[in-house]
Amino acid sequence: MFPELTARENVNAATRRSRVDPDEILELFPALRERWSVDTGALSGGERQMLAVARALGQRPRVLLIDEMSMGLAPVIVEELLPIVRRIADATHAVVVLGGDASELRGNAQVLEAAYFGHEGSGPASDEARR
Repeated sequence: MFPELTARENVNAATRRSRVDPDEILELFPALRERWSVDTGALSGGERQMLAVARALGQRPRVLLIDEMSMGLAPVIVEELLPIVRRIADATHAVVVLGGDASELRGNAQVLEAAYFGHEGSGPASDEARR
């Protein structure tokens, strides 16, 4: 992202080749509409995270890798972002990479939850996920 450009200018730069309508982006991230004319450098951490994902989606990627999206963000912002990412994942093919023994990870939602949300899971796979 370019901190001296507005949120709108950043999205327009990212969507120039793909010709994604910025209104499509704003449908996913309505909070950005209020901050559309603000320089990116003045956005909050959560708003910058939304803008980063919006820019990436605006390029119509074949693969979108999101790593540590919630790190350092207020819980209220994470609660806003996760349903958006869930909607995107539901509409596409998602791959989650998590370290640990496959037999322990398979079918153990607690391990995945512990790895992503930082909740306490159980077993050695949870210990590995926290590393």
